[in-house]
Amino acid sequence: MINLIVDTEISALLDPNWFCNKLEYIESYFRFDVEVRIVSISSLVEFTEMFKVDCPEWVVAATIGTNVYLINHVQWMGKYSVEQIVIHELIHALVNYRSIQMPLPLYEGLALYFADQIDTQFNNVMNLDMNEIECLSYKDAYFYEYAGLYTLRKIENDGLDGLIRLLN
Repeated sequence: MINLIVDTEISALLDPNWFCNKLEYIESYFRFDVEVRIVSISSLVEFTEMFKVDCPEWVVAATIGTNVYLINHVQWMGKYSVEQIVIHELIHALVNYRSIQMPLPLYEGLALYFADQIDTQFNNVMNLDMNEIECLSYKDAYFYEYAGLYTLRKIENDGLDGLIRLLN
């Protein structure tokens, strides 16, 4: 069972119906006991000072181990809901908990998939083969779009159950 400990500030912003349904769906695939903390941080400056890391300006959340940090999440509420951001980072925490090694596009793509953040309108960029996509990084243009569609292809080929079974 996934035990979520969520800051009150973030909890107040979550749609309980959508969030609980999504969490139940995730738990049906990730069948292990883990505690995940969801913490709000007011700014990227605070986060970088706290963890002594450099982050691009676009970072809205980060996961370290099984701790999720929402960094000034309000700035992204027009594009993504807080629920989507939390679910996205929760998937990272679950993968981190299991210390699963995978290509970076799959790591991000699974988070995008479970958070309903894959932009299927982006199919026209899928001119790279799967091996090329596995070599992409955050610095590459359209990385998240490629990662999402790469993951959809993996799910089409292996099925979601098969893909998750590899992770468990």
